[in-house]
Amino acid sequence: MIDILTLIGSTPRLTAAAEYALPTLVGHARQHGVSDALVAARSSRHEIANNQVLEAAGSTDGVRLHPVATLNPVQYMDWRAELERVIAAGAVALRFFPDTQRWSVGSQVFSEIVEAIAGRCPILVPVTQFGDATAIGAATAERGRPVVLVGGHYTQLGDCLAALERWPHLYLETSRLAQFRGVETVVRAAGAKRVLFGSDAPARPIQAPLNAILTADIPDADKSLILAGNASGLFGLPLAPVALPQPTTAEHLIDVHAHIGALGLPTPRIDPHQHPEMAARFGIDLSIGSSLHAIADDATIGNGEAFAAIRAGLLAYVVVSPNDLEASCRALDTAYAADQAVGAKLHCGYTGQPTASRACMDLLHEVARRGRPLKIHVEGAGWDDALACVALAHPRWKVIVAHAGPGAPDRAVAGLVERTPNVYAELSTSFPDLATTREVVQRVGPDRLLFGSDAPLLDPAYALGLYADAGADLRATSAVAKEVFGL
Repeated sequence: MIDILTLIGSTPRLTAAAEYALPTLVGHARQHGVSDALVAARSSRHEIANNQVLEAAGSTDGVRLHPVATLNPVQYMDWRAELERVIAAGAVALRFFPDTQRWSVGSQVFSEIVEAIAGRCPILVPVTQFGDATAIGAATAERGRPVVLVGGHYTQLGDCLAALERWPHLYLETSRLAQFRGVETVVRAAGAKRVLFGSDAPARPIQAPLNAILTADIPDADKSLILAGNASGLFGLPLAPVALPQPTTAEHLIDVHAHIGALGLPTPRIDPHQHPEMAARFGIDLSIGSSLHAIADDATIGNGEAFAAIRAGLLAYVVVSPNDLEASCRALDTAYAADQAVGAKLHCGYTGQPTASRACMDLLHEVARRGRPLKIHVEGAGWDDALACVALAHPRWKVIVAHAGPGAPDRAVAGLVERTPNVYAELSTSFPDLATTREVVQRVGPDRLLFGSDAPLLDPAYALGLYADAGADLRATSAVAKEVFGL
């Protein structure tokens, strides 16, 4: 397999630095059967980054490393000489970082750099916001050079798909294609020949995007193209036969982070009666879900949809909001009296109320007094201390931190679990930092870790890959879920 997107080097925000270094990358690649990795490096100056990858080029412990150079238009000075140097030294591609270096693909200097590359190698450019793919396509269209869009994600995938359709020189890699059936969606829209396997290791888990490819409902020949064939042709690398590995498997899982319905995103919608069969493909026996309509739009209508899904074999959360304490308390009492919900769900981000806000704290105490578990999407400064305060005041109440932090696993959740007896975490996310997630798993321990997929917003295969690479004991999560929910 050929991984076209790896990145070494740390920053003051990425600790411990060794987790982002070349030996860690090589170890992860070898563990997952990656034969070739295209390697770029982080640095405040592009010549330092380029020296690192040029020195790393070659075979290391069975993994062939191919240098991906970079140029920073903001640095500007002597960029032409640096470009000629890295091309002559064997760089197979150039990777750009406009998002972190704060420059625009519409700038004159980027236009000049693309022209100077003169088709000698492909370039890799990130998409972070809706419209980035269009801007990249337009900025590089006249040159016709191959351009790989990096970081395609459900928040901007619609723009990526439109850009892929408009400009045939664009490609997309898979590192953040965590969305439900995301690989199938891209292949259906643009064709398998326009998709390349990328992980962004060692910061990101390799197994997560690998699982998404291997479990996609596409022909094996297309999977082989994505995993190696396309990269071989685009970057001029040797191609060996690809034996498709087995994806992560599990049995008898309880998914505590599922959903009913869909958001306004390019994800296939499935009806609740289809959910159990879909989940069973990934070893999930039971899903506990909340209504996305209740979270993002109308709580009353959405909660009704979630309660109706009980007939399809799902269990439900009742979605509550700190912006209407009285209505939320009524919803809790009504749902619990009718045994329609096994717990409550609070999404601080959608309600616009930080976890530590007075309104949110009042609601948390009301949820806790009613005894049934809460799954919470935390938000804002001091969220961990606020949640600890309520959890310690109600020691028999159970709290599950969705995503193990504000959108992705965070070390703060480990500290929260360590100082409370009744807080738990699940790991589902589309932008995990692997080193942080591994630390969270180790510190939380198997007795306080649950399995969550975020399906059908995210793909269960991606979640399983994250849990596997993070070293989580998937078998233990179901016993914990049974304890939390009294199943």
